[in-house]
Amino acid sequence: MEIDVNKLITLDFETYWDSEFSLSKLPTGVYVRDPKFSIHCVGIKIGAAPTKVVFYDDVPAVLRGIDWSDKVLLCHNTAFDGFILSDRFDIRPAFYLDTLSMARAVLGSGVRHSLDHLSVRFNLPQKLSVVLESTRGVVRYSDTMIEAVQQYCARDVDNTFFVFLKLLPNFPAAELELIDTTLRMYCRPLLQVNRTLVQEELDYQTTTKLDLLARSGVTREVLLSNDKFAALLESKGVDPPTKISPRTGKPTWAFAKSDPDFLALMEETWDEDIRQLVEARLIVKSTIGETRAARLLKVSESDMPIPVMLKYCGAHTTRWSAGDRMNFQNFPRDGRLRKSLYAPKGHVLVVCDSAQIEARVNAWLAGQTDVLDKFRAGEDVYKYMAARIFNIDVAEVTKTQRFLGKVCVLALGYGMGADKFRRTLKIAKPSPMDISESEAQEITNNYRSASPQIKQQWQDLEVCAQDMTRKTVVPRVWKCLEFSHEKVRLPNGLFMVYDDIGYDDEGQLGYRTLKGWVKLYGGLITENIVQGLARTIVAEQMTMVARRYPIVLMTHDEMVACVRKEEAEEALAFTLQCMRTPPAWGPDIPVNAEGGFDEIYSK
Repeated sequence: MEIDVNKLITLDFETYWDSEFSLSKLPTGVYVRDPKFSIHCVGIKIGAAPTKVVFYDDVPAVLRGIDWSDKVLLCHNTAFDGFILSDRFDIRPAFYLDTLSMARAVLGSGVRHSLDHLSVRFNLPQKLSVVLESTRGVVRYSDTMIEAVQQYCARDVDNTFFVFLKLLPNFPAAELELIDTTLRMYCRPLLQVNRTLVQEELDYQTTTKLDLLARSGVTREVLLSNDKFAALLESKGVDPPTKISPRTGKPTWAFAKSDPDFLALMEETWDEDIRQLVEARLIVKSTIGETRAARLLKVSESDMPIPVMLKYCGAHTTRWSAGDRMNFQNFPRDGRLRKSLYAPKGHVLVVCDSAQIEARVNAWLAGQTDVLDKFRAGEDVYKYMAARIFNIDVAEVTKTQRFLGKVCVLALGYGMGADKFRRTLKIAKPSPMDISESEAQEITNNYRSASPQIKQQWQDLEVCAQDMTRKTVVPRVWKCLEFSHEKVRLPNGLFMVYDDIGYDDEGQLGYRTLKGWVKLYGGLITENIVQGLARTIVAEQMTMVARRYPIVLMTHDEMVACVRKEEAEEALAFTLQCMRTPPAWGPDIPVNAEGGFDEIYSK
């Protein structure tokens, strides 16, 4: 879509905050709906006109004096300002834009995207941080402070506007629609919360921890400390498992829920005390269930719809990531929290999931035609892989065997080695498996011999990745992708960015992220690209659906629309039709989807 600058309203709220009451401490929805929340001022730029800053009691009248029906809201972190507009003033602009989201897409995940960093990057006046700090805990500004805050706020608004103008020219129009769709999940929330179910989950999490502590006979302090827990295991005759830290390269305790040797203490030992200790450590160490339930209760205290925060292009692969300390994408499928979300009265939730999208894209990109033919025929590729591994007929494959076939297709399809495959199976949910080293190697070899085109693709893409290290390289077109210096261009016009891609002292290819140096090899870049293409497909499909029905949630390959009950069948059919439509750049990708509808988020 084309943006009319004259319809643009760039806006920035300045609100009360203190050391414990701020966006760095609280989810946005909790912060805005708290009784302590108050608006000090708002900076407003209409089109390219000079920015005006309005304080205190004048704010409501000025905001409501604007005709928002055809206006485009632009902010830096629009989820915050847009949510204030809707939640506090019942104002809903025609369209939402966000320089924070655009910067993630254009600049990649290897740099910081704060307005201050972007202002420096684009040679704009720097943020007046000293002014913000002076407002900590201030309920009412003095005349001197008003003058300083006015300059501070106006500069933020102007910088947001100019950053937008810098990012817009080459930004894909369809992706602007996706930013709008993403922000509507937060700024125009529709999902309701069954607080009784959430309270039950919180009580369960709390009670479970207390019971485990009581049964283990160990204090929380010991369970939370790596060294003290290691000493406890040693005192009971157990050799604490270790691993090499990927961050430091030095030995460290292997006490994480993803460490197979640690889980083995719970699964394989005959000592009930040791099993209880490991279980207690895992439960007490993990606060995600407890904190997530508590936050969901807090933000839904007013019985108002729950805002859903997702970070557009939050992941390196351009996928959405979680935001606002509430990862809706990881709500357990059969858990209380997922079932606690429900549609408003007279509506249902249409939930559709893209079927095996990564496996389909990987086979398509590699030209693995036998697998593609099975997908097109509606056959179960995971069962066929399991049948090959166990040398049985497809009809004889059990549920457990199929699960192993699924892990093979998804994990080994990205070049995973036998040792890691074995460790992955040991912690795989819902059916962990323990196989021998020789069995793991045999299965890995079996998969690779059955998938020669996919195996060749790892090598081809590693060569493409090596090309990205050359500053003067002519862009290499490889199928639907374009490789240039530090970038891979996806068919939607977005880039996956590999900052400072090059070789370390040992000759290992890698690139820089905010968390440090990441090694890169054929299997990993294959995984990156397949996930980026899968995201592109689902995003295009979601745009088609969003033009007709409001999207209220999405989790990687699944989208959730809220529709009137009488439209449920029609909406489901339309959504499935969209999700079964391949993209124009890959018309022969055998995409498929399944779905249903219910009043609660039950799928």
